[in-house]
Amino acid sequence: SVIVEYDRQPFVYDAGNVRLTFDKNIRASSDLYRFTEENLCFIPVLPAGKHVFEVKYDEFLPGYLSDAIGISMLQQSRFSKFYLCKCAL
Repeated sequence: SVIVEYDRQPFVYDAGNVRLTFDKNIRASSDLYRFTEENLCFIPVLPAGKHVFEVKYDEFLPGYLSDAIGISMLQQSRFSKFYLCKCAL
């Protein structure tokens, strides 16, 4: 029902299976019939300079990573790129 595209910059730390990702340039297209083509028309769904920062881990988040990203000052939330893109069209 919607094509979601974004640029991801991933960082992985094996201990605790920690994954930090920055998703930027999140964009949407409703041109489903041209899905395999390279030059689709996309609509940006976040203001310029806004990114999604995801912190995921299976076992534990090392203290130095928690301190470095200021985890105690952040608010945990859910975010759906699909939902955001679907609503933008």
